[in-house]
Amino acid sequence: MRFSYFKASDVQARSLSERERFAQTRKRVLFLLNYSRKYMDDRCRTIFNTDIPSYICARYSPDCLINRVC
Repeated sequence: MRFSYFKASDVQARSLSERERFAQTRKRVLFLLNYSRKYMDDRCRTIFNTDIPSYICARYSPDCLINRVC
């Protein structure tokens, strides 16, 4: 798997330039950092999808940052 790192200013510039196109989409994906979860142990009820590989929020805790954004 290849990871790329971007400067925040580059990401912001790209976001602004693509904003109108993004607004017209029906399906959207939000990439959040894993350590933004409230709990990093088994109390977090996220579901790990091995096909993607990603965590899917189960919306277990109302005060979890990830849950609030979803």
